[in-house]
Amino acid sequence: MLQEPARHEKPTDDASLSVPGVNGWGHDPLTALWEHAQPRRVPARTRLVEQGSIGWCVPLLLSGYIRLCDLTESGEERLLDFAMPGECPLALDGLLGRAATSSAETMGECVIAQLPQTALRDFVHTQPELWQSFTKLATAGWRRSRSQAALLRSPTVPRRLSGALLMLAERFSHHDAVLPAEITRHELARFAGTRPETVVRLIGRWTEEGLIEKRGRQIALVNRAGLRSLASGTQRSD
Repeated sequence: MLQEPARHEKPTDDASLSVPGVNGWGHDPLTALWEHAQPRRVPARTRLVEQGSIGWCVPLLLSGYIRLCDLTESGEERLLDFAMPGECPLALDGLLGRAATSSAETMGECVIAQLPQTALRDFVHTQPELWQSFTKLATAGWRRSRSQAALLRSPTVPRRLSGALLMLAERFSHHDAVLPAEITRHELARFAGTRPETVVRLIGRWTEEGLIEKRGRQIALVNRAGLRSLASGTQRSD
């Protein structure tokens, strides 16, 4: 999987941005990519890729977060995963030239370079080690999707929500277990398969019980052992 990105300086048309690159790609590969797609700021809730689209550009996320969603058979949108800085969500789809298997949308404001599929394929052809990186990234995403599917089969909302908090803390901030402000109560509800008002109620209760701590719009998991007990069903939260 692509690791924590390094930082590089690259001027853009509207401003000089300090943006992260992808660790292991080096400065020269990033420069080559920037020749095809200048990094740009993208507002929150901008749809970058539509599920099923053909010939779309692969987003290289330089800062911020992206949500990945697909449509169920009933036509409802399902939240699958999140992309982190330094990742290329849906890169494997782009490299294989297939239709996008999910939609990609910015959460907060992001800095993104949109990479034409042909340019990305040419670049990977000269940097074959990147194919392995993209494959590992896709495999990790598939495993997270399976874990979320298993989470949604949990019988009660407290078990699903506590499990969701633990999964997202592992994804976003393994060491300090703080969820970023972009993970709203609505996002948590979608991820855990419940309603936002239920999330608000449980978050308030668990804050009083000392399981979590609200830090502005962020959520810190201060008692992960207690949340694991809830997620496993060994502790009840009625």
